[in-house]
Amino acid sequence: MAELTSDVADTICRTVELGVTITGAALDARDRTHVWCRVLDADPHCPGCQIAGELRDHTDRALTDVPISGHPVILHAAVPRFVCRTSLDLS
Repeated sequence: MAELTSDVADTICRTVELGVTITGAALDARDRTHVWCRVLDADPHCPGCQIAGELRDHTDRALTDVPISGHPVILHAAVPRFVCRTSLDLS
């Protein structure tokens, strides 16, 4: 069977509407579908000073989604976290 491209999977699951793109998927031993994705357009700006911060790392947010083909779905979103360099310079 041919492997689906991310564009096809994004279209089927409509993840672009959520602001994410699919990077992987798998079934676990409990017959749940896990879908991994990343944020398409993260806002790096500090809410305090409005200056773009520096990427620190990513954190995984696990969200329950509607079932796909009768299987429970867990959406794993890799959300970027930023550090405000302006606030670090003030201390």
